[in-house]
Amino acid sequence: MGTNRILAGFAGLTLCIAGAAGEAGAAEFYKGKRLTLEASAGAGGGFDRYTRLLSRHITRYIPGRPSVIVRNRSGASGMVLVNYAYNVAPRDGTYIGNVRASSLKESIFGNKRAKFDGLKFGYIGNLNAETSSCVFWHTSGATSLKDFYTRELIMGGSGRSGESYSYPALFNSLLGTKFKIILGYRASGLRMLAMERGEIHGECGAYTSILKFRRAKYVKNGKLRVLVLASNDPDPEFSHVPNMLDQTKDPIKRKIMAFMFAPLEIARMFAVPPGVPKARIKTLRAAFDAAVKDPAFLNDAKRGKLTIKTSSGAEIDKVVARIYSVTPEMIKRIKKALAGKVAKRKLVYYTHTAKITKVRRKGGRIYFKDRDGTSARVSVSGKKTKITIRGKKAKKSKIKPGMTCTVHFAGPYSRAKSVACE
Repeated sequence: MGTNRILAGFAGLTLCIAGAAGEAGAAEFYKGKRLTLEASAGAGGGFDRYTRLLSRHITRYIPGRPSVIVRNRSGASGMVLVNYAYNVAPRDGTYIGNVRASSLKESIFGNKRAKFDGLKFGYIGNLNAETSSCVFWHTSGATSLKDFYTRELIMGGSGRSGESYSYPALFNSLLGTKFKIILGYRASGLRMLAMERGEIHGECGAYTSILKFRRAKYVKNGKLRVLVLASNDPDPEFSHVPNMLDQTKDPIKRKIMAFMFAPLEIARMFAVPPGVPKARIKTLRAAFDAAVKDPAFLNDAKRGKLTIKTSSGAEIDKVVARIYSVTPEMIKRIKKALAGKVAKRKLVYYTHTAKITKVRRKGGRIYFKDRDGTSARVSVSGKKTKITIRGKKAKKSKIKPGMTCTVHFAGPYSRAKSVACE
């Protein structure tokens, strides 16, 4: 009995020494380093806000207390960041990417642009499980689930890899809905504007966490109707709204939808590239787990109206493994379901002269009053937008608030073809 106690004591001492050594090693590595957190979308959106929330708290729990910087790497519904994180980003534990779970399906489907294997990332943690929904503007005429089957409803989508396309396309194929999908509405804000203008009736892929924050007043006053959910684990605050998963008893169709909805369970997750030392992944996981329990973190999230429903790195591993366990037969059926016909948004460009009221992202986003008096947000590309200041070629970073500029663009949220400033 005494021997057993001695052995147990030695074992405990060994674990303590190993833990202390690991922490000391991590402190030595991270001291003086800069940790980069990257969001998979532009500034101001949900992915950006969750990334910035984590950045403000995680380094307090990383030995060595590295400094932190947040960057944005948007494009292809998050796939641009996933490709970068997998193939280019540092593999030493100084980079954490907001890897979008919805992008993982693209590598499973054989998308040639998906140059990654989702099973090889080092998952750190997830800040929220999301519930997706399909929403409609009050003038659309859509009032209930029955309307999905009896009339054509025009839905705005970003691209074929996004939920705004894949969900309505899937419902058309599996359930017989009559959605007509128009692609080219790159941002949720643009789809919202298109609904108000009557260009489209609604959109799928609207997270309930965003409906409770950015669009709360429209939901409350009835201008925006939340008619269905799309989730394996629906938001309890929307328990009165029907779930598309319950619209069929066919086990195969339910499996397909459950697979497509699975990424929502880890919708706000973070990962390091393949090849990061296991000890550093362990350090970052521990820091994440501690940070999300910190009252300062929780109060920060509450102030920002960000819903928190976390998953650990180990829990993410299980969800990702489940996603990648899909059978070839099911993949074939899903790809067929997602291969439906779509229309493309017709862009009508016009020229408008106005004073720039605000500039973001180093000139990559400019704000001004549009011709109808409403505020317009327009993207500016360093490569695809012709930029001049007083007749001379200029960089987008030289565009400043107060300048009077003539912009050739296709309305709010579009990318300008040219910006000529005085």
